[in-house]
Amino acid sequence: STIIAFDALERTEFYQELLRPRDIGHALFGCLAGNQDFLAGTNMHRSLRRGPFQQAELAKWQALLPHLRRAAQL
Repeated sequence: STIIAFDALERTEFYQELLRPRDIGHALFGCLAGNQDFLAGTNMHRSLRRGPFQQAELAKWQALLPHLRRAAQL
């Protein structure tokens, strides 16, 4: 897992052009499957007003990802 601090994310073109206009301030991304020609992923996001994801939410996300990865391989 990689965690990017919001102040670093906020400076990116990705945030400014895609996330900010949609009021996305916090996000979780997960790679499900991929190779050099294909990438499947999933994400969950919330507004700045909701605040960052809490440890319990991150733990649930981490527990869910292996199941989603297996499903993507079917």
